Amino acid sequence: MMRRLMALGVVGLWVVGAIGEVVVDGVHDNGVLTWSAPVNPAARYDIEWAYDAGGPWHRTFQNLQHIDAFNDTQFVARVPMFFRAVQSTGPVPLGMAYIEGGDSRLGQDGFADPGFTNYISPFWIDRTEITLDLWNNVFQWAITNGYQFDNPGFGVSNRHPVIDVSWYDAVKWCNARSEREGLNLVYFSGLFAYKTGQLASVTMIHNRNGYRLPTNAEWEKAARGGREGYRFPGGATTIGFEQANYKGATNVYSYDLASTNDFHPAAVDGDFPYTLPVGFFPPNEFGLYDMAGNVDEWLWDPGGARITTYAVNPTGNTNTALRLYRGGSWRYEAEYLRLINEPAFQAAPTSTFAAAGTMGFRTVRSDW
Repeated sequence: MMRRLMALGVVGLWVVGAIGEVVVDGVHDNGVLTWSAPVNPAARYDIEWAYDAGGPWHRTFQNLQHIDAFNDTQFVARVPMFFRAVQSTGPVPLGMAYIEGGDSRLGQDGFADPGFTNYISPFWIDRTEITLDLWNNVFQWAITNGYQFDNPGFGVSNRHPVIDVSWYDAVKWCNARSEREGLNLVYFSGLFAYKTGQLASVTMIHNRNGYRLPTNAEWEKAARGGREGYRFPGGATTIGFEQANYKGATNVYSYDLASTNDFHPAAVDGDFPYTLPVGFFPPNEFGLYDMAGNVDEWLWDPGGARITTYAVNPTGNTNTALRLYRGGSWRYEAEYLRLINEPAFQAAPTSTFAAAGTMGFRTVRSDW
């Protein structure tokens, strides 16, 4: 059971939650908010703001008022005056970031396709792509507990992302990771947990607390880092070698600022493939690494055209045998790293891309 306590603040006035376990001490210079609470390794704190004490409360600054100058020369802007610290208690998944639920504007107006809005429930997502070390750890447990895989996975070293993994094997690995940690399994074939074979009838129970592949909408929301309408993760319109591991092509793409029209210099060491260790580049605003470049990432959604009408937790089309993947990789140019690409990248779920060395994945868990 998750418990939420909150402390509310406005300049010079503090109201403490009835339980009294979270106490806001004050707002200091440069907007520093401080509070005290008992030691609790299972606690997570979120800072929320509002224009009025009664809300609505926001956690991202994309909700700030926008002022245009089309017809006016004098302006009044409302700024946040109320802040609160919200404590949530429960088992915090190690190595994962929490993504707040709510309406999210996806797509990119005027670039690749019209923007559109989905409601996406809160979820947790791996901060990094699944490493070879974690893959092997779960894989070895799984093959002694009734799981069968078609490919053993590969990687440059333990801190590099695992590659050469099919969609089927990624899904089975998610179930194995859940079972090993005592969580509810997400993937089934009929009434049975999905552990073996390549089955077109695999189904997903979206709201269970076990590990699963992100949906297309979840992945894009996480990659955007709370910023809407941009070409690349983290509110970027351009990409360079300071941000991602990919192949430069500045002579082709105006938004490519790579220092050379070749592979990333840090990745070229004579070994194939040219992945880099996870966490090599700065994270986006949600604390997520390599949402662009390094390796492509499998998604749950079947292939086909995007669903651009308003939807709640969309999980893609159902009339195709293909599966989506996103993010771009070390091997391909900036075009493939864009947050929107239409038609979407898709492949047969049996594909491992072993000849290219470009396919990996990360997992999510639904909030509880």
